[in-house]
Amino acid sequence: MALDTLQMTDRLTQAGMNRQQAEAMVRAMVDAQRELVTREQLEIALAPIRTDLAVLKWMNAAIGSAVLAQLLRSLLGG
Repeated sequence: MALDTLQMTDRLTQAGMNRQQAEAMVRAMVDAQRELVTREQLEIALAPIRTDLAVLKWMNAAIGSAVLAQLLRSLLGG
């Protein structure tokens, strides 16, 4: 999302803020906006983590099945 800094500064001065304060506030808002990420950027960053979690779930199910099978064999005398 791009900010129209001139328009924001003008609106703040029209609302009664002096020009220097309005410009400083707009600069601070632009700086803060640089730290934001888009949903798409977040999805890209999270993709490897989701993959890792899917693998861990599969491994957990496989290990749990193997333990259960071994337990049943020992209980049933196999």
